[in-house]
Amino acid sequence: MEFVSIENLKFAILFTLLTPIMAACCWSQENSPNSNPKQTGNHKPPNADELGFVGLYNGRDLTGWTTQGNWLPQSDGSLLIQPRENEQGWGRFNSYLWTNRKYKDFELMVDCAYPENGNSGIYFRVQDRGNPVNTGIEAQVFDSFTQKPPLNDHTLGGIIPAGIAPTRNMAKPAGEWNRMLIRCVGNRVQVRVNGVEVINANLQFTSIKNRNREGYIGLQDHGNPHAVRFRNIRIKEIHSARENENAQVLFEREILPIFEANCLHCHGEDDQQGDLRLDTLPNIMRSGNSGDPTVVIGDDSANSHLVKLLLTDHKDHRMPLDDDPLSNTDIELIRKWIRVTDGWDDAINAAKPTKSNHWAFQPVKKPAVPANAHKNPIDSFIEASLKDSDLTFSNQATQRQLIRRLYLVVHGLPPTPKQVDDFLADNQTRKWERVIEQVLESPHYGERIAVSWLDLIRFSETDGFEVNAERDGAWRYRDWVIEAFNRDMPYDEFVRKQLAGGDQLDPIGSAYYVAGSHNVVVEQDKKGQADNVQNETSDLLNATGTTFLGLTLGCARCHNHKFDPISQRDFYAIQAIFSGVNHGVGNIAASPQYLAEQERLKSAIGQAEQLLEPYKTASTKGKPINALKNVETFAPTKARFVRFTIVETNGPQGCIDELEIFSGDENLALASKGAIATSGGDFVHVRHRLSQINDGKYGNLFSWISKDVQGWVQIELPRDAEIDRIVWGRDRTGAIADRLATNYKVEISIDEKTWTTVGDSKQRRAPDEPQFTYAFDTAPENQKQEIQEVYQSILSLKKRLKRPSTAYVGTFSAPKPTYRLSRGDTMSPREIVTPNTIGILGDLGLTNDATGLQRRTAFAEWVISPTNPLAARVMVNRIWQFHFGNGLVSTPNDFGLNGNSPSHPELLDWLAAEFMENGWSVKHIHRLILSSKTWQQNSRPNPAALNQDASTQLLWRFPPRRLEAEAIRDSILAITNQLDLSIGGPGFSGFEVGNEYVRHYFPKKNFGPADWRRMVYMTRVRKEVESVFGVFDCPEGNQGTPQRTRSTTPLQALNLFNSEFVSQQAKFLAERLMAQGADDNSIATQSYMLFFGREPSPVETEQAIEMIDQIGLVQYCRVLLNSNEFVFIL
Repeated sequence: MEFVSIENLKFAILFTLLTPIMAACCWSQENSPNSNPKQTGNHKPPNADELGFVGLYNGRDLTGWTTQGNWLPQSDGSLLIQPRENEQGWGRFNSYLWTNRKYKDFELMVDCAYPENGNSGIYFRVQDRGNPVNTGIEAQVFDSFTQKPPLNDHTLGGIIPAGIAPTRNMAKPAGEWNRMLIRCVGNRVQVRVNGVEVINANLQFTSIKNRNREGYIGLQDHGNPHAVRFRNIRIKEIHSARENENAQVLFEREILPIFEANCLHCHGEDDQQGDLRLDTLPNIMRSGNSGDPTVVIGDDSANSHLVKLLLTDHKDHRMPLDDDPLSNTDIELIRKWIRVTDGWDDAINAAKPTKSNHWAFQPVKKPAVPANAHKNPIDSFIEASLKDSDLTFSNQATQRQLIRRLYLVVHGLPPTPKQVDDFLADNQTRKWERVIEQVLESPHYGERIAVSWLDLIRFSETDGFEVNAERDGAWRYRDWVIEAFNRDMPYDEFVRKQLAGGDQLDPIGSAYYVAGSHNVVVEQDKKGQADNVQNETSDLLNATGTTFLGLTLGCARCHNHKFDPISQRDFYAIQAIFSGVNHGVGNIAASPQYLAEQERLKSAIGQAEQLLEPYKTASTKGKPINALKNVETFAPTKARFVRFTIVETNGPQGCIDELEIFSGDENLALASKGAIATSGGDFVHVRHRLSQINDGKYGNLFSWISKDVQGWVQIELPRDAEIDRIVWGRDRTGAIADRLATNYKVEISIDEKTWTTVGDSKQRRAPDEPQFTYAFDTAPENQKQEIQEVYQSILSLKKRLKRPSTAYVGTFSAPKPTYRLSRGDTMSPREIVTPNTIGILGDLGLTNDATGLQRRTAFAEWVISPTNPLAARVMVNRIWQFHFGNGLVSTPNDFGLNGNSPSHPELLDWLAAEFMENGWSVKHIHRLILSSKTWQQNSRPNPAALNQDASTQLLWRFPPRRLEAEAIRDSILAITNQLDLSIGGPGFSGFEVGNEYVRHYFPKKNFGPADWRRMVYMTRVRKEVESVFGVFDCPEGNQGTPQRTRSTTPLQALNLFNSEFVSQQAKFLAERLMAQGADDNSIATQSYMLFFGREPSPVETEQAIEMIDQIGLVQYCRVLLNSNEFVFIL
């Protein structure tokens, strides 16, 4: 049984008593509801009455209404629908009249009259006026087809589509006026027809229980013919006692006065401290930079940032600041207002992110090229800008200057004298275009531009932090980047392979995710562990934002971005994209690149070995020592003790993950069987313990390490037993190969006094010792040198062949929920955040059920979408910087409001559009720039232009700049003829490495051919820079470097003049010059051609000869290595 509430009982009594009064008040001068509608008269309902009803229809026109159909005001103040001309069929009769605003709880009074064949209804709480049946509620007015008994929901007053029939049929005959009063509060709907209640229902128990939100009110005429009339349409809004007004009404009536008295002087129209504004609901919903929502609507109001500020005991946070706190009454009223759930919709919609007017967030549109005589659009844009400042282009650089500049910029190497001579001797047309293609097709181009990319993503080959250990196979990503640029991989593909990850055929790109620092030391407390993970993830987010979007996303970890429209929620939405990304070593054996490399190496080795077949002798030693597994076999011998002695290793202290002693198939060494392990000393570390030498577990995490390089470990068996083999390994999982015992012996004893050796390293080949040896004594004398070179090539190729099929890459696990962190604190998680991107720039449409690959792929596709205004702009700006030293936007990692505006915005957009239109080809942009008059200008200063544009931002000349560290070092080796141009593979170290658990890197003192490769192949060590050239502003790898500084310090000059490396190279250079020059004059000429790509002037020749005579050729070479012209791009 359903009980009638007190509120409904009071309403019923009041309604019964007031019905005659309401009629008298509302219609004292009008016809009663029983009057014939055919009578005429002036009907002017008032806008409101003493009972609180407000007129919805003014009796004259349709102000406040939206029509669907031909509704016509009648002279008697009623409304009538008229068919539109040429309408046919029942569809022509379905017409509606809708209120322009929404209502939720109300009393609605309507008079209606209908003909014999009428069909009509009154709709309310309609969400979609185009689909009222499925999004609202209908009270039936009349349906001629269903008016006969029994009663149903199509009887006058029935509720459709809930199927609620009235208790009585109170309809008057056709043509007479009926009065309907509909009361709607929450889920309770009551209908009175002609003063009698016919409906009193709780929609909570019906199929339309969720249609309790505010919505539109509508009148329907669905009859044939149209003849239903409506008049006296009035409404009284009702605010429930529980909600006490909607949020907007309550704010204006109760809350705003509190804010005006206490808050708006700091958070109003004139001042918004903390970016918080409290004067309107939309401002409240959109403002505040804390990242926490200012208000959390509903019962969770305690989590509102505003409530926390009012209640906190922290004097620096409690609001109002430096004033008395609000009263408990005011605070409770504010909390009550926040708990109200109605009336926020308009504010929420108004507060949603809107498009920013900032230039970088506007769509990329290709502007028209300024009209002038230039063939290259770049020159047209630059000249237009120069004219605006009364400047002109400088003259073209000389042919020698251009060819030298081209090689230094694109290769980071000076051209050889032959390359200069060939270019000058070329008299054919389009020779500049040909030489551009030559330098872009050279593998040295990829080596050069890759340095900038590796700087940008803070790539290093060590972990950083305390341990800073090397990463196995990290160099493969460096080679992948070089190859990608060399083959002109489309930039969108380049981005996709790095950000999406999970490509089994080309997994190396995912190493982008793990290019940053990684703390391998596990913190003991949960907060420390969570902080480590969050710090690394935040670093990844910031790197992603700056690298691909030119936005500083990291600034939104703790609060909304101070400058850009990036909310804290945006930050964690992008973090959810990367959930499940981990550091790790991945197997690349299945990748086409690796398989092709292996086949090439095997083929080359086979061809070389055929040439040396006559000189080959098989080694008499056994299998080589290896880190994975070594077996020492011998005749069954009785023993009780087994001792393994380490004499030498391939690194620091020796390490064994498991020592196994077999009698037949039984391992007697296991501690679980009673065997006891002892040693001559243990390396103290939580991961490496003596008890792990015989625990039956494999791998580095379950290993023992000797205290010193030389040491021993011993197993006492549980009983005397005949044993026949001993098995040991450094790391049975194959992950680690350092600390391997390369010189050792294995002994057994029955009494621990007399020992017998049963195995040692003398019987095995060293880890890198070949199976065959070669003796070339019998080779013809004139072929010995060539044969030796073939042999050395075999050794080199085999070393490359043995490279493990692993790489340090991103590995992926299932995503975990991502929480927004209050103030970025891992111990203060808030709501779960759905994976997405920056709100004002797009929506990925993902759910929390999306897999990691789906998330990363969606994000990658969004980044390189032509609708993304940032990616193309950012990349072409980096290419421009590669050529001119500075980008068109001088803050290449910050295209946001705190960054600088572009010096040539139209040119930037033209290049970005051109980039995308030409398949995201990086080399296409290079060609455009290199073929421009802008790039080919000389770099000579012009006093008048310098006064106007000292920084050469407008490009009235080519901006001169110093070479980077890599190019200086590589150029020195190239000039001295010592540069090893071999491409790819594991790098060389610029340090002497102390191979303890915590790595120490010391300056290298001696240099040999292994150190004379290009510097891009020098192992990048985080937190360290190479001792000689690192002072030339090399990054330390802790954070991304979009543009290296170009400092000038005394240490740079001292290193270039006095370092062991430069002194050594100066001697090599002197030997080269002496071999090529017959006298001091020719030596002077040859040295200038090598260093500067030009001949010396007579004065320079004279000075060079004088210097050689005074200080010697070696010191003269040191002077040239320190010359500005050598280390500058001019």
